[in-house]
Amino acid sequence: MNDQLVPGFDDEKDDSLKIRLQKVEQVDGCLVLYLAGYIDTYNSNYFQKRVTKAVDAGFTRLIFHCAELHENLCFMLFSTDNCVQLDFFSACNSIRI
Repeated sequence: MNDQLVPGFDDEKDDSLKIRLQKVEQVDGCLVLYLAGYIDTYNSNYFQKRVTKAVDAGFTRLIFHCAELHENLCFMLFSTDNCVQLDFFSACNSIRI
């Protein structure tokens, strides 16, 4: 299903982080990334590649649903050449950049 929204999104897998995509029809270029597992030094490159694929597919408004991440998400830095609006939601906090 992810590949229908972002071609090639599921070409690479990581056992420690699962990502499910959902398009937000009401907002142009908006995509929810449901994250389950954890993000660490070892899988951060995988995570960054997946986000870049979404941006390259035209999604510039990204919502990260982090309720199923094992660790609390304090902050995250993501750099890309494209202009991207990033929204981060955890079970307790939300941060909009």
